[in-house]
Amino acid sequence: QSQMKRFDEQLESQSQRKSELKAEWDRQNELLIQLEHNLNQLQKNEAERKEMLVSLEEQKEEKTKEAQELERKYDALQNEFKLLKNLVEKLEGFPESTKFLMRSKKWNKPAALFSDVLISPAEYRAALENYLENYLSHFIVNQAQDALEGIKLLKESQKGKAHFLLNNISENSSQTQDIPQALPALQVVETDSAYAGLIGQLLHEVYLVENEELAYTLAEQYPEFTFLVKDGSASFHKSIMSGGSSGLFEGKRLGRK
Repeated sequence: QSQMKRFDEQLESQSQRKSELKAEWDRQNELLIQLEHNLNQLQKNEAERKEMLVSLEEQKEEKTKEAQELERKYDALQNEFKLLKNLVEKLEGFPESTKFLMRSKKWNKPAALFSDVLISPAEYRAALENYLENYLSHFIVNQAQDALEGIKLLKESQKGKAHFLLNNISENSSQTQDIPQALPALQVVETDSAYAGLIGQLLHEVYLVENEELAYTLAEQYPEFTFLVKDGSASFHKSIMSGGSSGLFEGKRLGRK
C-alpha cells in the first residue's frame, strides 16, 4: 500500500508539474504573440516611416524646383524691368537725334513720340512694333511749325535727322473688313482720342493672324491688306514678305510709359 501511495503522490506531483508547465507555456506563448505583434507594428511603422521619408524627399525636390523656377522668373522680370527703365529714361533703341530733341531745353517739346501714344496687349506688341518700325521714333506734332523748329535745332547742333508726323487727320479711318481667321489691328490697340485719326490711317488695313501659312494665304486672297503673324515673326503684303527671329527690344518700345 505504501508503494501505491507513493505512486499516487508521484502522479499528483507530475500532474501539478504538468499544469505549471502548461501555464508557463501559455504565458510564454502569449508573450511571443505580443512580441510578434509588436514586431509587425514596428515593421509597419518602419515601412510607413520610409514611405513618408520618400514622400518628403519628393516634396522637397518639387519645392526646390518651384523655388528655382520662381527665382528664374524673378530674375527675368528684374532684367525686363531694367530694360524698360532704360527704354524710358535713356531712350535705348532710339536714334541719337530723337534722344537729343527729347532732352533739349531749346525745344518746347510740343510733340509726343509715336511709340508712347499707342498701347496693346503684350501678345500683339512685337508684331505691331515690327510693322510700325519706321514710325516708332517719329514725333507727332499738331503744327508744322513745331517740326520746323525741331529740324532747325538738329541742323544747328549737328545731331542728325528726326522724323515728324503731322497730326492733322480729323477723319477716323476705323472701318475694317471682316476677314475669316484675321483680327483687325485696330481692335487690339488703344490710343488717346487726339491721335485716333492718325492711328486709324496707319492701321485700318492691317490684320493679325496665328501663323505664317495663314498670313501668306490671306495676303494672296486680299492683296490690299497687310497680314501680321501675331508673335511678330513675319508680315505679308502682296508680294512683300518679311520675317525671322525676334530681337532684344522687340515688344518693349510700344507704350513705354
